[in-house]
Amino acid sequence: MDITKHLRDLNISPSTTRRAIFQYLYEKKNHPTVNQIYTELIHSIPTLSKTTVYNVLELFIEKDMVHVVDSIDNEKHYDLVLIPHGHFICESCNQIFDVPNVKVSYDKNILDGFDVREKRVTFIGVCPTCKQKMN
Repeated sequence: MDITKHLRDLNISPSTTRRAIFQYLYEKKNHPTVNQIYTELIHSIPTLSKTTVYNVLELFIEKDMVHVVDSIDNEKHYDLVLIPHGHFICESCNQIFDVPNVKVSYDKNILDGFDVREKRVTFIGVCPTCKQKMN
């Protein structure tokens, strides 16, 4: 993916920091926190601050490139949104997994008059690795 072009297409100036954060999210797909992104990138961008990471993520959220995934560890995790998907959160290890092809159905009459802009699905349980460790 041409990150510079992608950012420019969304009217975002492709600074070194913005490109690095986007690339991290694109390559890792690990639903990181601000601290995780900062810790990973501070070595290659010595002037980076946690505030800058937060501000870039907020810009990406405004442009609907990133969503916040609330986890059971009470921290905000960030997810690059290239295709719609849901999430599975493991109660044991707190890892967040992408769940593709999730469809939400509901009785639209229940939300009559509401303006639904987004539908998110989150499953919570125990992942196969943790389940195996428990047995």
